[in-house]
Amino acid sequence: MKQYVQQYNSPIGVINVICDETSILKLELNNIDVKENPNDITRHAIKFLDRYFNRENPPIDELSFKLIGTPFQVLVWQKLLDIKYGKTITYGELAKMLANEKGIKKMSPRAVGGALHKNPIPIIIPCHRVVGKNFKLVGYALGIDVKKFLLDLEKNT
Repeated sequence: MKQYVQQYNSPIGVINVICDETSILKLELNNIDVKENPNDITRHAIKFLDRYFNRENPPIDELSFKLIGTPFQVLVWQKLLDIKYGKTITYGELAKMLANEKGIKKMSPRAVGGALHKNPIPIIIPCHRVVGKNFKLVGYALGIDVKKFLLDLEKNT
C-alpha cells in the first residue's frame, strides 16, 4: 500500500498526516524527519485540522480514515466519535458504555486507556476528550499539556 505524507504546522507542533489513496491512516506529532509526498487526502485532512485549530468544529464525517488495530482497540476508537466537541467523559464512563454495548457486566477503564494510548489518529479521533476520575487530566499519548490545550481550545469555542 502506497502511503502519502504531508506535514502540518499546528499550534501543538508539527503533525505528519499519513494517508493512503483513500483514507487517513495516522497522525504523528513532532516527527519532522520525513519526506513529504502529499495527495488529495492529506490536503483535505490538513484543511480539516486548520478548521479545528481555528475553533470551527468541522464535522468528522467529511473525512475518510482507516482504523488499524485490534478489534477491541477499533471498538474503543469508534466510540470516541460519539463524544461531542467540547465535552469530556471519564475512562470509567467510557468503559461502562462499551460494556453495555457488548452486553457484558463490566469493562476495565485501564483496558480502555490502553486502547486510547494506541489511537493512531489523535485529535481527529478525539481521545483527548477522555479524562480521569473526577475529571482529572491524565493519560494522553501526546502529553498532558497537549490534552489541556485541545480541551481548552474546544471549551472556548
